[in-house]
Amino acid sequence: MRDLWPIKSSHRVRFGNLVISQFQLTYCGVEIAVDSISTAIFLEAISGQRSAISYQLSAISYQLSAISYQLSAISYQ
Repeated sequence: MRDLWPIKSSHRVRFGNLVISQFQLTYCGVEIAVDSISTAIFLEAISGQRSAISYQLSAISYQLSAISYQLSAISYQ
């Protein structure tokens, strides 16, 4: 998976409960920029952080599946 989606640059900024992740991907020489913003309410330090991390990972995987579906649709046409 790392060969298909090499990450050129990655940046993550956190402002309180707001987490902003920006990273660029390359697929067959095409650069794709993905920006994702996730919010989480931290009730406890450890459990709140775990839920925020799992939410962020699910958002990134959803973005990747949407992008791969879009690329497969373009190649199908």
